[in-house]
Amino acid sequence: MDHSLAHHILCVVVLFFAIPEKPASAVAQCSGKTQGKHFIIGFTDNLVVYQNTRRPSIFISTMSDQLTTVNMSSNFQIDGSPFTEDLILQPRGSQQTDIPDEFTMLGSERSLKAIEIVASNEISVHGFLNQRTTTDGFLGIPVNSLGQQYVVVTAAPLISSQFAVIGTEDSTSVQVTLRGGTSFEGQTYFAGDIVKFMVNKLESVHIWAGKNSPDDLTGSIIQTDKPVAAFSGNHCANQPGTFCDTLVEQLVPVRSWGKEHIYTAARSDDENTYRIVAYCNETTLTIPGYEDISLEPGDFWQGSLSGSGLISASQPILVMQQLASINNIVVDPSLTQVPAVQHFGYEVGFLTPANAGHDPNGFFNYINIVVKSDSRSTLTINGSPITGTGVHESPVPHTDYTSITVELPKGGGVYFVEQTDPHSSSFTAVVYGYEEYLSYAYAAGLVLPLTSTCPDIPEITTISPTTTDKPLQCKKKCIGYNFRSRSHTNNKPTFSWRRFRGADL
Repeated sequence: MDHSLAHHILCVVVLFFAIPEKPASAVAQCSGKTQGKHFIIGFTDNLVVYQNTRRPSIFISTMSDQLTTVNMSSNFQIDGSPFTEDLILQPRGSQQTDIPDEFTMLGSERSLKAIEIVASNEISVHGFLNQRTTTDGFLGIPVNSLGQQYVVVTAAPLISSQFAVIGTEDSTSVQVTLRGGTSFEGQTYFAGDIVKFMVNKLESVHIWAGKNSPDDLTGSIIQTDKPVAAFSGNHCANQPGTFCDTLVEQLVPVRSWGKEHIYTAARSDDENTYRIVAYCNETTLTIPGYEDISLEPGDFWQGSLSGSGLISASQPILVMQQLASINNIVVDPSLTQVPAVQHFGYEVGFLTPANAGHDPNGFFNYINIVVKSDSRSTLTINGSPITGTGVHESPVPHTDYTSITVELPKGGGVYFVEQTDPHSSSFTAVVYGYEEYLSYAYAAGLVLPLTSTCPDIPEITTISPTTTDKPLQCKKKCIGYNFRSRSHTNNKPTFSWRRFRGADL
């Protein structure tokens, strides 16, 4: 077969979920959440700007009313000894733990740098990449909420687009359909090629486009036969008028994507950059201020949006925000997901960083909360109503939701946001902050649908990528497509056709 005309089969799982309207504890089996007892995470490459200042951290908090024991461990050895650390959290307590820089994954490599976290009660985990002038953070996703299919999202590269895959079980087969070039384990790959490898539990594979490479890995499709943790971002990226900053986010699996996403900003005139990726064929996007746009699997839209608004789609999508402006101040970029409405929950716990690079006083911190307007009054932060001079709110246009921006104290802190009325609507919260040369952002917490346990959703058939060049397939409703890259910048679509090289049906 002519490889330039090769078509590949991609599973299309149609997901439909209602907005949760009852407390997280009452959500049916079809929902998971980002609070959990078992996590496997890792830290992507962070450009070394100043020697000996790069230090990853793990933030752990719990809303449990009991003492919580936590063990962190890794198969990666430093000075001949495996890493392990035990913590005890007080009821509704928290702790920040610094991790040796040796755990930072580098370039394109296979390693044992993953960290496993096991707790006696449910906890929230946030990872933080800290350095004197380049930082970002991510929300950890528990192992029981991970998946087998992901789509990579990065920013327009300045210094290398990158992603990582970490195994949660031994002998996990992985294949990645690339949208940009890379080198891995002595092999050079181009856009459209399929990278195939195997990982064991706590084994990580980190792949980047290469230092100073213009290749954008956004839209690369990761498929596995067992659940994995996946991360993506940039070694370093910037925007006009800012300095280079590392970007990272732990990816939500495709099975937990949603069709409606509410984006927010500190002020109505704050403008941020967004990327939206599709996994399903003929995914139509409706974005405020733009004409409807249709995406195919691995396609992405990029554009700027001001203030808050609703993005909707005909099929599930993943929406990422590249932070650009806070209170009309241009800031260094950070990368965070825009939660889908189906990801809203009733309680979240999180920490803010104790210091910001070279500033021991920490970041200027904020939290954006989205909740239905008639349920706003029953929200609390650390048990108190959300009121005061540091609180700014506005309606989300063309919805019944309100966006609330809360200025948090500068520096480190622990916060619990709760919906106290079980009959009121759920909410979402995104935490972010900035300092000179620095910024960070991450979702405070999510409720993630677990579609594989829901009725009427096709199960995944495990097809090892070591024995076939075809992507993983479903038992039902699979359709074919040409792999291509199509991006939309502002309202002008640009097309870059990328076909598979050397792949057979």
